[in-house]
Amino acid sequence: MIGIVLVSHSKKITDGLKELIEQMAGDGSNLVVKSNGGTDEGELGSNPMELLSTLEAMTDCEEIYVFAGVGSAKMAVETALDMLDNAKHVHDFSDYPLVESAFTAGITASTGASHEQIEAELQQFN
Repeated sequence: MIGIVLVSHSKKITDGLKELIEQMAGDGSNLVVKSNGGTDEGELGSNPMELLSTLEAMTDCEEIYVFAGVGSAKMAVETALDMLDNAKHVHDFSDYPLVESAFTAGITASTGASHEQIEAELQQFN
């Protein structure tokens, strides 16, 4: 199982992108996509503790790719990864464009591509 985690100030952005990736990947893919946006109150913002919980719960994922929007969303990723006990299978792509790179990673992963193939596809955004 491959994990994609989407982090933004806006839950609408991450939910919409999650829906797009899941639809394009199709049923039966080896992909799990998590939306991590906004605050618990439904406002704009980011929550590193919620992100940490999301990452810790993804125990079935061999590799996890994290993508983030701007500003404090990227800081939330850094904070959560610093607090994560075992982050060697978690790959931080928060400096890459959120929509394009997450979509590319998700669709590439859904084809059964290897970690190396996914990273190679993402290099176009570096």
